[in-house]
Amino acid sequence: MVREKRRQVAEAPCASMVGVLGVALVAGATIAASKRHDAGLGGSSLAEDATRGQRVSPAVPWRLAAAARCMAAPYRWAESGQQPCLDCAACGEDAFFVARPTAVSASIGIADGVGGWADKGVSSADFAVGLMGKCSEVAESPVVGADPKRLLAEGYERLLAIDGGAPTGSSTACVLTLDRRSGMLKVANLGDSSALLIRSADLAVDLESEAQWHEFNLPYQLEGPENGFVNPHADQPDMADEYSAKVREGDLVILATDGVLDNLFRDEVLDLVREAPSADVGDIADTLVRRSWERSRSLQDTPFGIAARRAGHKHVGGKEDDITVVVGRVERDLQRPEK
Repeated sequence: MVREKRRQVAEAPCASMVGVLGVALVAGATIAASKRHDAGLGGSSLAEDATRGQRVSPAVPWRLAAAARCMAAPYRWAESGQQPCLDCAACGEDAFFVARPTAVSASIGIADGVGGWADKGVSSADFAVGLMGKCSEVAESPVVGADPKRLLAEGYERLLAIDGGAPTGSSTACVLTLDRRSGMLKVANLGDSSALLIRSADLAVDLESEAQWHEFNLPYQLEGPENGFVNPHADQPDMADEYSAKVREGDLVILATDGVLDNLFRDEVLDLVREAPSADVGDIADTLVRRSWERSRSLQDTPFGIAARRAGHKHVGGKEDDITVVVGRVERDLQRPEK
Protein backbone atom coordinates (compact mmCIF):
# COMPACT_ATOMS: atom_id res chain seq x y z
CA MET A 1 0.00 0.00 0.00
CA VAL A 2 1.29 3.44 -0.88
CA ARG A 3 0.96 5.49 2.26
CA GLU A 4 -0.14 9.04 2.74
CA LYS A 5 2.11 11.50 4.49
CA ARG A 6 0.76 12.21 7.92
CA ARG A 7 -0.24 15.62 9.29
CA GLN A 8 -1.24 16.74 5.83
CA VAL A 9 -3.43 19.71 6.79
CA ALA A 10 -4.25 21.66 9.94
CA GLU A 11 -6.49 24.59 10.78
CA ALA A 12 -3.47 26.18 12.47
CA PRO A 13 0.18 25.14 12.40
CA CYS A 14 0.18 23.64 15.90
CA ALA A 15 -3.27 22.10 15.97
CA SER A 16 -3.49 18.49 17.15
CA MET A 17 0.13 17.63 16.44
CA VAL A 18 0.74 14.17 17.88
CA GLY A 19 3.83 12.05 17.35
CA VAL A 20 6.84 10.40 18.94
CA LEU A 21 10.34 11.87 18.95
CA GLY A 22 12.44 9.85 16.51
CA VAL A 23 16.24 10.15 16.46
CA ALA A 24 17.68 9.17 13.10
CA LEU A 25 21.37 8.32 13.06
CA VAL A 26 22.56 7.52 9.55
CA ALA A 27 23.99 4.14 10.39
CA GLY A 28 26.35 2.72 7.81
CA ALA A 29 26.60 6.00 5.90
CA THR A 30 29.71 8.12 5.71
CA ILE A 31 28.32 11.45 6.79
CA ALA A 32 30.77 13.43 8.92
CA ALA A 33 34.35 14.46 8.34
CA SER A 34 34.30 17.15 11.00
CA LYS A 35 32.09 18.97 13.45
CA ARG A 36 31.96 22.68 14.17
CA HIS A 37 30.10 24.79 16.70
CA ASP A 38 27.03 26.62 15.49
CA ALA A 39 24.22 28.41 17.21
CA GLY A 40 21.10 26.29 17.24
CA LEU A 41 17.48 27.37 17.63
CA GLY A 42 16.82 27.89 21.28
CA GLY A 43 20.46 28.00 22.28
CA SER A 44 23.96 26.85 21.47
CA SER A 45 24.49 23.51 19.80
CA LEU A 46 27.07 21.45 18.01
CA ALA A 47 25.92 21.09 14.39
CA GLU A 48 26.76 18.04 12.32
CA ASP A 49 28.97 19.04 9.39
CA ALA A 50 29.21 16.36 6.73
CA THR A 51 31.81 18.25 4.70
CA ARG A 52 33.93 16.12 2.39
CA GLY A 53 37.07 17.19 0.57
CA GLN A 54 39.78 15.31 -1.28
CA ARG A 55 42.82 16.01 -3.37
CA VAL A 56 42.58 14.77 -6.94
CA SER A 57 44.64 14.47 -10.07
CA PRO A 58 44.21 16.41 -13.35
CA ALA A 59 42.47 13.32 -14.75
CA VAL A 60 39.75 13.73 -12.10
CA PRO A 61 39.28 17.50 -11.96
CA TRP A 62 35.93 17.82 -10.21
CA ARG A 63 34.92 17.46 -6.61
CA LEU A 64 31.89 18.24 -4.46
CA ALA A 65 32.28 19.87 -1.05
CA ALA A 66 29.06 19.04 0.80
CA ALA A 67 27.47 19.57 4.19
CA ALA A 68 24.23 18.35 5.75
CA ARG A 69 21.89 19.77 8.36
CA CYS A 70 18.62 18.46 9.75
CA MET A 71 16.07 19.25 12.42
CA ALA A 72 13.07 17.28 13.61
CA ALA A 73 9.58 18.75 13.30
CA PRO A 74 8.51 21.23 16.02
CA TYR A 75 5.85 18.88 17.40
CA ARG A 76 8.51 16.25 18.12
CA TRP A 77 10.45 18.68 20.30
CA ALA A 78 7.29 19.80 22.10
CA GLU A 79 6.46 16.22 23.01
CA SER A 80 9.99 15.34 24.09
CA GLY A 81 10.39 18.38 26.34
CA GLN A 82 13.81 19.09 24.78
CA GLN A 83 15.06 22.34 23.31
CA PRO A 84 15.26 22.33 19.50
CA CYS A 85 18.77 22.29 18.07
CA LEU A 86 20.53 21.56 14.80
CA ASP A 87 22.60 18.82 16.41
CA CYS A 88 21.32 15.87 18.47
CA ALA A 89 21.23 13.79 15.26
CA ALA A 90 17.54 14.65 15.36
CA CYS A 91 16.27 14.25 11.80
CA GLY A 92 12.93 12.80 12.86
CA GLU A 93 12.01 10.38 10.07
CA ASP A 94 14.36 12.01 7.55
CA ALA A 95 17.82 10.69 6.69
CA PHE A 96 20.73 11.61 4.43
CA PHE A 97 24.13 10.46 3.25
CA VAL A 98 27.30 12.17 2.05
CA ALA A 99 29.42 9.39 0.60
CA ARG A 100 33.18 9.19 0.54
CA PRO A 101 34.06 10.08 -3.07
CA THR A 102 35.55 7.52 -5.42
CA ALA A 103 37.87 8.21 -8.35
CA VAL A 104 34.76 8.26 -10.55
CA SER A 105 31.98 9.97 -8.60
CA ALA A 106 30.85 12.03 -5.64
CA SER A 107 27.38 11.20 -4.30
CA ILE A 108 24.87 12.62 -1.82
CA GLY A 109 21.28 11.75 -1.00
CA ILE A 110 18.27 12.37 1.22
CA ALA A 111 15.23 10.34 2.24
CA ASP A 112 11.98 11.33 3.90
CA GLY A 113 10.29 8.59 5.88
CA VAL A 114 6.53 8.51 5.29
CA GLY A 115 4.68 9.24 8.52
CA GLY A 116 1.49 7.41 7.58
CA TRP A 117 2.97 4.23 9.07
CA ALA A 118 2.51 5.75 12.53
CA ASP A 119 -1.13 4.64 12.30
CA LYS A 120 0.24 1.09 12.67
CA GLY A 121 2.73 2.02 15.37
CA VAL A 122 5.65 2.03 12.93
CA SER A 123 8.23 4.79 12.46
CA SER A 124 9.63 5.06 8.95
CA ALA A 125 12.89 6.45 10.35
CA ASP A 126 14.55 3.02 10.38
CA PHE A 127 13.63 2.42 6.75
CA ALA A 128 14.85 5.86 5.62
CA VAL A 129 18.08 5.52 7.58
CA GLY A 130 18.67 2.01 6.26
CA LEU A 131 18.05 3.09 2.67
CA MET A 132 20.51 5.97 2.90
CA GLY A 133 23.06 3.72 4.59
CA LYS A 134 22.89 1.19 1.78
CA CYS A 135 22.98 3.91 -0.88
CA SER A 136 26.12 5.32 0.72
CA GLU A 137 27.64 1.84 0.77
CA VAL A 138 26.95 1.48 -2.95
CA ALA A 139 28.20 4.99 -3.74
CA GLU A 140 31.54 4.26 -2.08
CA SER A 141 32.04 1.13 -4.20
CA PRO A 142 32.82 0.87 -7.94
CA VAL A 143 29.48 -0.86 -8.60
CA VAL A 144 27.42 1.84 -10.31
CA GLY A 145 29.71 4.77 -11.11
CA ALA A 146 27.99 8.15 -11.54
CA ASP A 147 24.46 6.82 -12.12
CA PRO A 148 22.04 7.89 -9.36
CA LYS A 149 19.11 5.75 -10.50
CA ARG A 150 21.26 2.61 -10.49
CA LEU A 151 22.70 3.69 -7.14
CA LEU A 152 19.21 4.03 -5.67
CA ALA A 153 18.07 0.72 -7.14
CA GLU A 154 21.13 -1.14 -5.81
CA GLY A 155 20.82 0.50 -2.39
CA TYR A 156 17.15 -0.47 -2.16
CA GLU A 157 17.90 -4.03 -3.29
CA ARG A 158 20.61 -4.37 -0.66
CA LEU A 159 18.29 -3.04 2.04
CA LEU A 160 15.62 -5.61 1.16
CA ALA A 161 18.26 -8.35 1.25
CA ILE A 162 19.68 -7.68 4.73
CA ASP A 163 19.59 -10.47 7.32
CA GLY A 164 16.31 -10.39 9.14
CA GLY A 165 14.67 -8.34 6.41
CA ALA A 166 14.44 -4.63 5.79
CA PRO A 167 12.66 -2.41 8.33
CA THR A 168 8.95 -1.89 7.88
CA GLY A 169 8.14 1.57 6.55
CA SER A 170 8.61 3.61 3.41
CA SER A 171 10.33 6.77 2.24
CA THR A 172 10.89 9.08 -0.64
CA ALA A 173 14.44 9.39 -1.98
CA CYS A 174 16.54 11.89 -3.91
CA VAL A 175 20.06 10.93 -4.96
CA LEU A 176 22.66 13.05 -6.77
CA THR A 177 25.93 12.02 -8.37
CA LEU A 178 28.72 14.07 -9.90
CA ASP A 179 30.96 12.42 -12.47
CA ARG A 180 34.34 13.68 -11.33
CA ARG A 181 35.91 13.15 -14.75
CA SER A 182 33.35 14.74 -17.07
CA GLY A 183 31.61 17.17 -14.70
CA MET A 184 28.20 15.69 -15.52
CA LEU A 185 25.75 15.99 -12.64
CA LYS A 186 22.78 13.63 -12.45
CA VAL A 187 19.78 13.40 -10.12
CA ALA A 188 17.28 10.62 -9.50
CA ASN A 189 14.22 11.80 -7.57
CA LEU A 190 11.42 9.57 -6.31
CA GLY A 191 8.70 11.40 -4.39
CA ASP A 192 8.45 14.95 -3.14
CA SER A 193 11.94 15.86 -2.00
CA SER A 194 13.77 18.38 -4.16
CA ALA A 195 17.04 18.94 -6.00
CA LEU A 196 18.22 22.35 -7.18
CA LEU A 197 21.26 23.35 -9.23
CA ILE A 198 22.11 27.03 -8.78
CA ARG A 199 24.61 28.45 -11.24
CA SER A 200 27.56 30.38 -9.84
CA ALA A 201 27.55 32.89 -12.72
CA ASP A 202 24.09 34.39 -12.18
CA LEU A 203 22.79 32.56 -9.07
CA ALA A 204 19.80 31.35 -11.08
CA VAL A 205 18.21 27.91 -10.92
CA ASP A 206 19.30 25.79 -13.89
CA LEU A 207 17.90 22.44 -12.74
CA GLU A 208 14.95 21.75 -10.47
CA SER A 209 13.31 18.42 -9.80
CA GLU A 210 9.53 18.08 -9.75
CA ALA A 211 7.56 16.34 -7.02
CA GLN A 212 6.03 12.97 -7.86
CA TRP A 213 2.62 12.53 -6.24
CA HIS A 214 -0.03 9.88 -6.77
CA GLU A 215 -2.35 12.57 -5.40
CA PHE A 216 -2.01 15.51 -3.05
CA ASN A 217 0.32 14.65 -0.15
CA LEU A 218 0.69 11.06 -1.37
CA PRO A 219 4.21 10.91 -2.80
CA TYR A 220 5.93 8.14 -4.67
CA GLN A 221 7.87 6.06 -2.14
CA LEU A 222 10.01 2.98 -1.73
CA GLU A 223 8.55 0.50 0.71
CA GLY A 224 9.87 -2.13 3.08
CA PRO A 225 8.16 -5.42 3.93
CA GLU A 226 5.13 -5.60 6.20
CA ASN A 227 4.77 -8.84 8.16
CA GLY A 228 7.52 -10.31 6.00
CA PHE A 229 5.88 -9.50 2.66
CA VAL A 230 6.85 -6.80 0.16
CA ASN A 231 3.94 -5.09 -1.58
CA PRO A 232 4.19 -6.15 -5.26
CA HIS A 233 2.41 -2.96 -6.30
CA ALA A 234 4.78 -0.62 -4.45
CA ASP A 235 6.67 2.11 -6.29
CA GLN A 236 10.09 1.08 -7.61
CA PRO A 237 13.43 2.88 -8.09
CA ASP A 238 13.06 2.83 -11.87
CA MET A 239 10.07 5.16 -11.44
CA ALA A 240 12.38 7.95 -10.27
CA ASP A 241 12.61 10.99 -12.53
CA GLU A 242 16.10 11.69 -13.88
CA TYR A 243 17.77 15.05 -14.47
CA SER A 244 21.22 15.99 -15.71
CA ALA A 245 23.39 19.05 -16.34
CA LYS A 246 27.05 19.86 -16.97
CA VAL A 247 28.48 21.63 -13.93
CA ARG A 248 30.60 24.75 -13.76
CA GLU A 249 33.02 25.74 -11.05
CA GLY A 250 31.27 27.27 -8.06
CA ASP A 251 27.80 25.88 -8.83
CA LEU A 252 25.69 25.05 -5.79
CA VAL A 253 23.51 21.96 -5.45
CA ILE A 254 20.79 21.65 -2.85
CA LEU A 255 18.93 18.50 -1.84
CA ALA A 256 16.03 19.13 0.52
CA THR A 257 13.19 17.12 1.97
CA ASP A 258 9.73 18.60 1.59
CA GLY A 259 10.04 20.30 4.97
CA VAL A 260 11.95 23.00 3.10
CA LEU A 261 10.02 23.67 -0.11
CA ASP A 262 6.65 23.05 1.55
CA ASN A 263 7.46 26.06 3.73
CA LEU A 264 9.73 28.27 1.60
CA PHE A 265 9.00 29.40 -1.93
CA ARG A 266 11.78 28.74 -4.42
CA ASP A 267 12.52 32.46 -4.77
CA GLU A 268 12.94 32.67 -1.00
CA VAL A 269 15.50 29.87 -1.14
CA LEU A 270 17.32 31.75 -3.89
CA ASP A 271 17.23 34.99 -1.90
CA LEU A 272 18.81 33.24 1.09
CA VAL A 273 21.58 31.85 -1.12
CA ARG A 274 22.13 35.22 -2.79
CA GLU A 275 22.64 36.91 0.58
CA ALA A 276 25.96 35.07 0.92
CA PRO A 277 26.67 32.98 -2.20
CA SER A 278 30.30 32.31 -1.20
CA ALA A 279 29.42 31.24 2.32
CA ASP A 280 30.48 27.86 3.66
CA VAL A 281 28.10 25.16 2.43
CA GLY A 282 27.37 24.20 6.02
CA ASP A 283 26.30 27.76 6.80
CA ILE A 284 23.98 27.80 3.78
CA ALA A 285 22.41 24.50 4.84
CA ASP A 286 22.09 25.81 8.39
CA THR A 287 20.27 28.93 7.19
CA LEU A 288 17.85 26.97 5.00
CA VAL A 289 16.96 24.62 7.84
CA ARG A 290 16.44 27.44 10.34
CA ARG A 291 14.26 29.53 8.04
CA SER A 292 12.18 26.51 7.02
CA TRP A 293 11.71 25.51 10.65
CA GLU A 294 10.65 29.02 11.63
CA ARG A 295 8.22 29.29 8.70
CA SER A 296 6.70 25.92 9.54
CA ARG A 297 5.45 27.42 12.81
CA SER A 298 4.15 30.66 11.32
CA LEU A 299 0.81 31.77 9.92
CA GLN A 300 2.38 33.06 6.72
CA ASP A 301 1.23 31.54 3.48
CA THR A 302 3.38 28.70 2.18
CA PRO A 303 3.69 26.50 -0.93
CA PHE A 304 2.07 23.66 1.04
CA GLY A 305 -0.85 25.85 2.04
CA ILE A 306 -1.46 26.88 -1.57
CA ALA A 307 -1.27 23.24 -2.75
CA ALA A 308 -3.62 22.12 0.04
CA ARG A 309 -6.25 24.69 -0.87
CA ARG A 310 -6.02 23.76 -4.55
CA ALA A 311 -6.71 20.17 -3.51
CA GLY A 312 -9.79 21.25 -1.56
CA HIS A 313 -8.28 21.31 1.94
CA LYS A 314 -8.34 24.18 4.40
CA HIS A 315 -4.88 25.01 5.68
CA VAL A 316 -3.42 28.02 7.46
CA GLY A 317 0.30 28.82 7.69
CA GLY A 318 3.31 26.55 7.56
CA LYS A 319 3.59 22.79 7.64
CA GLU A 320 5.35 21.30 10.64
CA ASP A 321 7.66 18.61 9.32
CA ASP A 322 11.12 17.14 9.66
CA ILE A 323 13.62 19.20 7.68
CA THR A 324 16.83 17.96 6.06
CA VAL A 325 19.16 19.79 3.67
CA VAL A 326 22.39 18.78 1.93
CA VAL A 327 24.25 21.59 0.17
CA GLY A 328 27.21 21.01 -2.13
CA ARG A 329 29.56 23.31 -4.01
CA VAL A 330 31.23 22.13 -7.20
CA GLU A 331 34.96 22.72 -7.16
CA ARG A 332 37.87 22.11 -9.48
CA ASP A 333 41.02 20.63 -8.01
CA LEU A 334 43.97 20.05 -10.26
CA GLN A 335 46.47 19.28 -7.51
CA ARG A 336 48.54 16.18 -7.59
CA PRO A 337 47.01 13.25 -5.72
CA GLU A 338 48.26 12.59 -2.21
CA LYS A 339 50.73 9.75 -2.00
